[in-house]
Amino acid sequence: MNQRKFVSSFAWIAALLVAAPAMGQLLDHPVQALPLGDTSGTTFVAAQSARGLNDNSGKQNSFAAGVGRAMEKVSFMGMAGYVASDTDKLTFGANVAVHLLSDDSTPVQVSVQGGFGWVSLDVLTESLSIINFPISVVL
Repeated sequence: MNQRKFVSSFAWIAALLVAAPAMGQLLDHPVQALPLGDTSGTTFVAAQSARGLNDNSGKQNSFAAGVGRAMEKVSFMGMAGYVASDTDKLTFGANVAVHLLSDDSTPVQVSVQGGFGWVSLDVLTESLSIINFPISVVL
């Protein structure tokens, strides 16, 4: 019985280690899971700043700000970001979460989250737009 638990745990760890990274709602910004709110809902404001540390990351500075609403069954958020590098980028994104399992009596919460992201890049004097639609399950 213990060997079966070990194999199951090892399989989960291996699956998580080799999982491919997904692009976030904002290009060059990390993605955070949307929080669960109470029945009346909670409005929140978020901001982030980051800097690349080496030549591979482009030594770029990035800034983002957003506003969202966390409720008992559905949460949503909109963000705007700016990446200052060799090619300055302005990016916009929005995401929504549907909380499937959010009972106070259980230590686990499960939600399905999806989003939309847009960025415009200037590459070799041409304007290029990138749109992405990430979807995930958050545990």
